[in-house]
Amino acid sequence: MTTSPDDNAPLIATEGDWTVLRFGPGMAQIVESNVEQARDYLMQGAEAAKQAPPPKLLLDLSGVGFFGSSFIEGLFRCWKAMQAADGEFAISNCSEHCREVLTVTHLADLWTIYGDNAEATGA
Repeated sequence: MTTSPDDNAPLIATEGDWTVLRFGPGMAQIVESNVEQARDYLMQGAEAAKQAPPPKLLLDLSGVGFFGSSFIEGLFRCWKAMQAADGEFAISNCSEHCREVLTVTHLADLWTIYGDNAEATGA
């Protein structure tokens, strides 16, 4: 697992055959002021996942209570990067608000959303 003293920095770890990306506590709300940084972190996670056999990225949103529509572009790019690597992209631990955004935008139909990481790693 890699860590950084930066409060926003993600944790990237391996759980089962998934590369798991979890945002740092400074990313509890992904808004205009930090959305570019969050998108960069997504791509870091995708790059790490593409190096692992199999290339599977699980975005753990347990520390994120809110994200706006501007974050969706980053999610979509990350998913496309994983598709290009013949990999998988999934999300876990969504707050009620985040799940609602994904449902309203129909992205919940496109991506697998797990209740927690154990559900994902056991799937």
